[in-house]
Amino acid sequence: MGTRIPVRLAQTLVRWSQGTRFGGLGGYSPEYFKERGDARQFPQAEREAESFEDFFQFFSRARVFEAVRGRRLLDFGSGYGGRTIEYVRKLGASEAWGVEPVPRHIELAESFARSLGVSNCHFRLCGNTDIPLPDASVDVVVSYDVIEHVQDPRISMKEIYRVLAPGGVAFLAFPLYDGAQSHHLDYITRLPGLHWLFSAKTLVAAVNSYLSAEGAVKKYGVGIQPEPGLSYDGERKVLPTLNGLTGEAFRAMLTPFEVVELRFRPMYGHRRLIGAPIRALFAAGVRGRLRDALSANCVCELRKPR
Repeated sequence: MGTRIPVRLAQTLVRWSQGTRFGGLGGYSPEYFKERGDARQFPQAEREAESFEDFFQFFSRARVFEAVRGRRLLDFGSGYGGRTIEYVRKLGASEAWGVEPVPRHIELAESFARSLGVSNCHFRLCGNTDIPLPDASVDVVVSYDVIEHVQDPRISMKEIYRVLAPGGVAFLAFPLYDGAQSHHLDYITRLPGLHWLFSAKTLVAAVNSYLSAEGAVKKYGVGIQPEPGLSYDGERKVLPTLNGLTGEAFRAMLTPFEVVELRFRPMYGHRRLIGAPIRALFAAGVRGRLRDALSANCVCELRKPR
């Protein structure tokens, strides 16, 4: 009885959000695209390519262009390859590598590159503890909404440092686990702060009650979610695919780098009224979990010393 009531309440909130501005955006399953009449051969990669410019809401496009043009690039967490290829086609990287832990994603990314005739973009399967590239082999690392997913961000940051050539730069943008909008349940609901109100176990049970229904993969674009696991540091249970990274813990991982820029972007920072008190708190220097909770994401530019 004790666990059923929270699950039912979470289910009620998820159900209420459907059809409102907090409704889900859907996932990336092939069934989801087909259900919506998208007959493209590579719909996931093409959606990524179409959203390529989104990265430049965090960084100056001119600054990234300057860093990338004519240089070797690593896209850490390249998904289906759509964005990775655009760094070659639009920003002029001399060569690009994309790394991902999912074999099917690598296969589709390679096929997508061939279909476009892009020969200087390569994709490699990446394990949990290594990037399959030699030391000092790239000049630029980009990573968009990935650091929050890796098994151990401490290892990933060491690997990013290792593969960067001296003087190389990394542009990273990702949400922090405690951020109100960071629960990654966007495929079914965008209600903020659900992971503040309910345990990871309760939320998984609630969303799986919808994802287990017939036709759910077509409707929501994802399959049944696994049970929550431990955060990368073993301190707490976290939602599937997430590692529980906090802003202060991430800051501590940056010691080897020269930190060119590190920003915690306030949630609703672009909204005049609702964003005003949040911007005021950030201007006053709010820190720790409260800052994380009010952050849309963490954005940084890092340089490997020469």
